This record gives sequence, C-alpha cells and structure tokens, in this order.
Amino acid sequence: MMHDIIKKTLYFKKSIIITFFIVISILLFCFLKSKPKNDDVPLIRVMTVTRQTLPINILIPSVLTAYADVPIRARVDGYIKRIHFNDGQLVKEGALLIELDDELLQTQLRQANAALAKNTALLEQAEKGLVRNTELTKRDMASKATFDQAEASAKSLRASIQADQALIDSLNIQIGYTQIKSPLTGLVDFLKLYVGTFVRQGESTPIVSVRQVDPITILFDVPERYAAVLLQAKMDSIKVELFDLLNSPIKGIAKITAFNSIVEEKSGTFTIKAEVDNKELALRPGMSVTGKIEFGQHKNQIVVPVDAVQMGQNGSFVFVYDPSTKRVKVKVIKVLDTINEMVVVESGLLDGEQVVIEGKISLSDGKKAKVSDDFSIKGGSKDTKLEKVGDLITEKSRS
Repeated sequence: MMHDIIKKTLYFKKSIIITFFIVISILLFCFLKSKPKNDDVPLIRVMTVTRQTLPINILIPSVLTAYADVPIRARVDGYIKRIHFNDGQLVKEGALLIELDDELLQTQLRQANAALAKNTALLEQAEKGLVRNTELTKRDMASKATFDQAEASAKSLRASIQADQALIDSLNIQIGYTQIKSPLTGLVDFLKLYVGTFVRQGESTPIVSVRQVDPITILFDVPERYAAVLLQAKMDSIKVELFDLLNSPIKGIAKITAFNSIVEEKSGTFTIKAEVDNKELALRPGMSVTGKIEFGQHKNQIVVPVDAVQMGQNGSFVFVYDPSTKRVKVKVIKVLDTINEMVVVESGLLDGEQVVIEGKISLSDGKKAKVSDDFSIKGGSKDTKLEKVGDLITEKSRS
C-alpha cells in the first residue's frame, strides 16, 4: 500500500516537471517566432558621391641636410696654438677658427728674406761688372771669356733671386695656412682636437666641420608615377610644406630648386631638391620631417575615400547603395589616382550615388542593407587633418 502511494507521488512530480519544460519551450518558440528578423540585414555607412577639385599632393618623409658641409683639416704641420670659437657656435665666413704654431715657418721666412737680400746685392755688383766688361770687350781691352763669365754670374744671381722669392712666397702661404679660417657662414660642430695637439696636413680626421644651414636643404624621393607631372610643372608653381614629428607645421619658406637627372630604377623614385629658409636656425641637419608637396589639381573629379574601394577579379570596385530598393550593387571602377586617403575615380561612378565606406565585410552584390543614421555623411562636407600612422604621416578625413 505504502509502496503504491510513493510511486504515485513520484509520477506526479515528474509530470509537473515535464509540463513546466514543455510550457517554457512553447513560450520561447513563440517569442523567437514573433521577433523581427533584422539580424540578417547588415548596418552600413555610406557617402554620397560628389565631384570635387582635389589638389595633387603627396606626403613624403625625409631628413634635412646642410646646404654645405665642409670638414676643416690642417694644410701644414704644427701644434694647435689657439682656438677662437666655441662648440656649436655660428661663425661668419672668413672668421679665424684655429691658430697653429708658426715659429719654425717664421724662422725659415727670415732666412729666405736674408738670402734674397744677399743675392740682390751680389746681382747689383755683378751687373756693374758686366757693364764694365762689355765696354772693355768692345775696345778689345778684355777677353771674351772674361765677358762670358761676368754675364753668366749675373744670370745665375737673377735665377737665385727668383728662387728666393718663390721660397718666400711659399713660406708666406704656409704661414697663412696656420691661420685656419671658416670657408663659409655656418655652425661649427664639436671640436675633436684641443690646444697643444700636433696636427699634420692630409690627415683623414678633420679638426672640426662647418655646416651652412641657412638655407637648409632636403631631398624628396617622389614615386616615379609623378615624375612626368613634376617635370612639366614650373618649379615655382610647386608648393612645399614641412611638418615635424609632432605634425606641427615648420616655419620657413620652402621651394623646389632642382630635379634629379634620372629616375632610380631600383627604388622607382624620382628625387627632387628643396631649400628652406632657416634664419632663426631652428632647423638642423638630420632632423626628420615630412614634406607635403602639391603640384597640380584633379579638377571636377569623382572622389571617394580609399576605404570604399576594394580589389576583385575584375579590378577595383565599390558597393553602391540604392535607397529605393535598400540593396547594394557591385560597381567596377577605374582609378585615376590615389592621393593620401582619397581615390580619384576616372569612370564607373556617377555624381549623387551612395558608396559604402563601412560595413562592407557582410555585403554581396544585390544584398539588402540598412544605413545607420549615426554614420551617414556627404562627400563634400568633411575637412582633413594630418594624422600620425606608424612612421609615416597620412591625410585622414574627419567629419
């Protein structure tokens, strides 16, 4: 009897539990069935295509170099006697930098001057004797041999005087070399030798270097595809702006001064040279900068962000959103140029079409999509700023 009661109790409890799970399952099924199926429709961000005039500008990292860099070496042997500058000082062209000991050269110069004076006196005496012998020979009062000897003595002394004068000139030049002067206006670097150091002419290590930094120069390696456009443009029409590592504009007028004569085959670049005013000496050789070079315009062209363009089997393409059908369509485009973060489209897009710039990963040709109200923008309503990306600087858009 008791056993039957327990059995009935367990059966009742089990029935309640089963009924509970059945009810929950039915409610969950009804809830999911009644929920709208919007999860399959991806959210996208679109941009309305407009025609714009886009400057042809490229951003190229580079390093500043001195306009002129002259290593200073001794041209005569000697000890450093005096130093007339401080490390890093700005010196003028012709300013005295270093004096070498010139006592030995001064002594040799005095000896040469004495020899010149002696030979000059002997020449005067020899010329007088030659005049006398000439008259005596005409009167047959002196032999021809005596005349020849007097003439040879005068010629020898004239040659000795020329040699003495040449030695004096050489010594004066060498004494001048002991006064080491700056060949240009510029900054001296740290002195490598000091007072009392013996230096020799022709040593490979310079005593000091002088660098002209106003103006300061910079070389830009421009991609080869822009070489033809640059060569056709006038140098004074090419605009150059410089930015430091913090993306701050660098003061000073920069201008293109030269084009390289060749295109580097291995790197595929074309080098151009620019000069920058540096009167305040705020720029130094070796500083890393980025140059923004503008050399023309793409006028009245379809322009889209680079994020909108993808590569496929048929080339570059974009997703175009149709508001009437709320579907996207694949359109193959022909790219004319890519400038920083913008793509200039030569053909394949029409003014007013809406291209997808975000949410492309879930799209396919003809698929429905929903434009997020928080993300839609228009093509002509954004400005630009420079943004650091790794070691390069690219031009990013902001709304």
